[in-house]
Parts: sequence; C-alpha cells; structure tokens
Amino acid sequence: MGGSVKRLGLVAASVALLSLISAQAQSPVLPGPGLPTSVAASATCTFQSFATEAAGLSAATFTSVGIGAAASNRVVAVIPMGRITTGGISNPVTAVAFTVGATATLSQVSGAAATTAAIEMASDIWYASVAAGTTATITVTWTTANTRSAIYVYTINTSTPTPAHGAENTSSSAATLAQSITIPTNGCGIVGAAAQQTTNTMTFTNATLDQSNEMSGAANGTEGGHLTTTNSVTANSNVTANAMTISLASWSP
Repeated sequence: MGGSVKRLGLVAASVALLSLISAQAQSPVLPGPGLPTSVAASATCTFQSFATEAAGLSAATFTSVGIGAAASNRVVAVIPMGRITTGGISNPVTAVAFTVGATATLSQVSGAAATTAAIEMASDIWYASVAAGTTATITVTWTTANTRSAIYVYTINTSTPTPAHGAENTSSSAATLAQSITIPTNGCGIVGAAAQQTTNTMTFTNATLDQSNEMSGAANGTEGGHLTTTNSVTANSNVTANAMTISLASWSP
C-alpha cells in the first residue's frame, strides 16, 4: 500500500513538472535587467566619387561615375554644387537623373538646397534607392545656367531610404560657414560645401573630410564629408570667400 502511494506521488510530480515545462515553452522570454536586447544595424555613409565640368550647361552630364558596391539596401546620394548665373533662388537644381542600365530620377532632400543672393554659389542634395550597378551616368539639371559645376557622390547603406533631416546655410562673405544637423541614433549624415574665390584646400570642423577639390575652370572650392553624431558642422574656406554654401542630410539606420 505504501509503495502504491509513493508511485502515485511520483506520477503526480512528473505530470506537474511536464506542465511547467510546457507552459514555459509557450511563454515569450523577455529580457531582464542586464540581459542583451537586439540592436539595429548602423547606417553607413561612404564617399564614392567626385566629378566636375566647366561647359556652362544648364544640364550637366557626368559619365562613368562610381557609385560603390551594389547592395539591396543602398541609397545613392548626389551633392551638386555650382557657380550659377542667378542668385537668391529657392531651388537651384530642378532634377537629378541617374542612368544605371535604366534611368531613375532622384528625389531632393527637403531643406538642403542652398543659394547665395550674390556671387551666385549653390549646393543641394538628391538621393534614390539604387540596388544594382557600380557606375552611372548622372545628369544635373539646373534652374538657371551655370558657368561650372561639380558633384560629390555618396552611398548610404540603410533600411530607411528617406532622409531623416536636411539643412543648409549660406553666406555672401565669410571664411567659415556653420550649420547644425541632427543625426538619428545609429544613423549617419553627409555634408557638401562650396566657396567662390578660393584656391586653398577646404576643411570641415565636426565632420570627417572625404575630399576637397576645385571646380573645373576656376578657383571655386568644394568639399564633401560625413558624420555620425548630431553636431554643428563648419565649412572652412581658409580665405574670406565672396560666397559660401553648405548642404547637409542625415539618415536613420
């Protein structure tokens, strides 16, 4: 009799244990204090190419421009800069078209277009999701004619193609020009600046300088850079330029 009671007790304990295991298997496991949680991959902003022309065309075409490695999460951003003939306009660039096998039209980053009122310098940022290809033909259509222009090309690897923020600033006479930009957590940003009347190498404060180049045909300085934290970025022309512009954009991861 005593043996039967013991066996019944063991059976009951086994059933209770199996029920507890089953209940735990069906319940979600939530992270507690000190336990790791999943972290979104960071966005990356990478400089790819610079190109310039001095043909003075309202539609400037750049061929065989490097756009980086193909990737399903790739955004290609183009920073056009130009010495245009009419100042004070709100949108110096009306379109940026891309040919990588097929033609795609880029979108303008809201808030990034910059044009000085006098000594007409301009900069802007346009972007599109482009998964395939490593080179492209890029055509920048200007609102007004320019005497010379240039582009900086960046790739942004991100799951959020639409930019988080855009910003710009201008000056008609300065050696430096600053503008703040918000960078989302784990995000990144790009910046382009142009200065009229400078042959010196331009630099950035609070952004990594990728390249500084002159536009073809005259002493108009340009530079492109990137950053990963919210900051006020300063473009340094290293001389007092007749005009300067700066354009910035940021992306989430």
